Amino acid sequence: LSNMIMTMVSIVSTSFNLVTAENKNQKSELMQMFRHFDADKSGELDREEANHALNTLGLSTTERYDILVKCGLEQKENISIDDWIRLAHVAKKYRGTTQDNVLT
Repeated sequence: LSNMIMTMVSIVSTSFNLVTAENKNQKSELMQMFRHFDADKSGELDREEANHALNTLGLSTTERYDILVKCGLEQKENISIDDWIRLAHVAKKYRGTTQDNVLT
């Protein structure tokens, strides 16, 4: 279980670190990550799924809320793939690289 969590954290970290470049491979990775955290396969992340995804990155409750506010998503019940990509951009700017924060 621990190895699986570390692998997932590595995948998530890599995805967020690649957000700044705008090519199809990187968008594909973000979409793949979105689908991974969309546990109920609804096509949207509910609050619990989104919090889980952001928490996995090592973001505190306050940081998660700040990112949602910066994206104008704090009142939304569900997060679409487009919202997720926007969140990824803001999280990247907000925290710099997430890998150091998660893996240390």
